[in-house]
Amino acid sequence: IIPFTSSRNITTTDVNNTIECTATSTLTLTSNFTSMLTGDTINLEAHNGAVLTIQASSGVTINYTASGSAKFTSAAGNVRFGFLRKTGTNSYIISGQ
Repeated sequence: IIPFTSSRNITTTDVNNTIECTATSTLTLTSNFTSMLTGDTINLEAHNGAVLTIQASSGVTINYTASGSAKFTSAAGNVRFGFLRKTGTNSYIISGQ
């Protein structure tokens, strides 16, 4: 589990792990991120009122939308979770919003 409390770009250590967002933040999926292979995943969690936004940079698609985004908004005392999977070069699918 990787604590996530401030906005940043995706990193190698995120791949095949869980991001635990406890403060409203944005994770940006950068173009040509080769550390994540097709089929690799990241579990996404927003905790206790935090909002986790997943943002695609220019040239990257989320759920078939260029430069798209996804938002996980949790309520106080609850967790909102989802799943990010790489489907191809610069292409990701997110479920559980």
